[in-house]
Amino acid sequence: MDTAPPVAVATNAELRLQLLRTPQLWRGDRAVALNRLDAALLALLAHDGPTTRARALALLWPDIDAAAARNLLRQRLFRLRRAAGCEFVGALATRLALAEDLAHDLRDPGAALLDDPEAAAGELLGDFAYDELSEFRDWLEGARERWRARRREALRALARRFEQQGQPARAIALAERLVRDEPLREHAHRELIRLHYLCGDRNAARAALARLRAVLARELDAAPGAETEALAALVEASAALPEPAAARVVPVATLRPPRLIGRDAAWHTLESSWRDGMPALVLGEAGIGKSRLIDDFARAHGAVRVCARPGDAHAPFALLARLAAELGAPSPERWDAPRLTQALAPLQPAGIVLDDLHFADEASLELLPALLAAKPRPWVLAARAHELVAGADWLAELPVRIELAPLSAGSVHELLDSLGLPGIDAQAWSERVFRHSGGNPFFVLETVRALLEPGIGAGAWADTALPAPGTLQRLIAARLAKLSPAALKLARVAALAAADFSVDVAAAVLDQHPLDQLDAWRELEAADVVRGQGFAHDLIRQACRAAVPEALRAWLHGRIAAALEA
Repeated sequence: MDTAPPVAVATNAELRLQLLRTPQLWRGDRAVALNRLDAALLALLAHDGPTTRARALALLWPDIDAAAARNLLRQRLFRLRRAAGCEFVGALATRLALAEDLAHDLRDPGAALLDDPEAAAGELLGDFAYDELSEFRDWLEGARERWRARRREALRALARRFEQQGQPARAIALAERLVRDEPLREHAHRELIRLHYLCGDRNAARAALARLRAVLARELDAAPGAETEALAALVEASAALPEPAAARVVPVATLRPPRLIGRDAAWHTLESSWRDGMPALVLGEAGIGKSRLIDDFARAHGAVRVCARPGDAHAPFALLARLAAELGAPSPERWDAPRLTQALAPLQPAGIVLDDLHFADEASLELLPALLAAKPRPWVLAARAHELVAGADWLAELPVRIELAPLSAGSVHELLDSLGLPGIDAQAWSERVFRHSGGNPFFVLETVRALLEPGIGAGAWADTALPAPGTLQRLIAARLAKLSPAALKLARVAALAAADFSVDVAAAVLDQHPLDQLDAWRELEAADVVRGQGFAHDLIRQACRAAVPEALRAWLHGRIAAALEA
């Protein structure tokens, strides 16, 4: 009888399974999206460990003939193996298990949180719903609660450990995280208040107490318990520390510049298509200013503006249901194509603007062409150029297409000047900020905010490389993760070689003929990673360089030096 768990199978060292938030299978820097059933199967094995085939089939294919269900399981295992490029699910006659050396985010929350207090975030299987699989849905609800309990206990244990080791700042960071994860747990709030008190920060303890009172009153119509009130009295009786100097507030102009700059041509094209009743599509990379352009345009024309949101892809008709609600259409129990078409047909807004279509659900994208053709009303659609999902191919056929380019050096100067920020001389800073950001407006503003960081100021960056805020590092890393391995290799060599980079150097370091780099180079140009002979901007070069581990960086520098010497 086959009852032993499957033996560990060989896995790629770069393979990593993500089951929190959006389920994905990572191969190095590239992510492979998981569909609902694949994610469900892997979550079952990761959370419960080795599982019988019979149980997996009963949970995931309850209403299908046993032979057909076994065939579906075999097909899924084959597709997963092909997507991963290696075997990572062990399968014997009666049992399934993940490879013992497969990294995944359900293994040990304590180990992850030890290095990063924001690790292990998100819900198991993210926004995926399994209403049609009642038994798996019940399992998932229980698994989610058990996972939250494991994470909660890990946060508590680490916070206590850091407190005992005399590291109160690290303990407070974990306590803050626990409060965000479990806002209705009074014990979590009380631990945070206690830690602030032990550090002598009465104002922070008071603020944490006020937050607890507000949450309990709003959500539970309740007040803190006796233990918390006793702690509050102790805080009030403690001696106050000197008030810290007020932190400088970053001017609101950096959050929304007073004027739209460098988009006159795009605005005129939108005006023309609006008058003619022709749908227009606005495309561009993240941060390029699509949303600011169409938001200003919608306000100027009294149009209804609705955005797709992260997570919409898992909820059919999420975008168009949001549009119907914005237009005041009555909401049925369930939206489908006929109901949405009937609900939207009689409504006559001045125009409709749909933003962030790269987040949109496939059902909405499939129905949109019919809605655009049904009645001649002005439409403006916007999306990130390289992130459109299945069902959006028809967008390429729209009559008006506007691709937003980065701002020119002159426009960056004009943008900085329009902000009117003390300490930022547009004439002195615009050229450096342009090279650093590549003219991406969001990158410009994030850089300026970093220059004005309280306690640092722009002067600290006068003779050094400009700052690379974490928000931009994450955004650029996500862009680079979409590149092929060949293009990433080429970009990293270019980043390390810097001014010494050339086709000959890359060919020598990568042991390739220069023509073998053609497709990778074209891919980098299409993704706006490189322009001409160099990087599109300093932030991308820094991100490519930072992604190379120190040991490998030293080895590559040796290869580059040898190539230059040769």
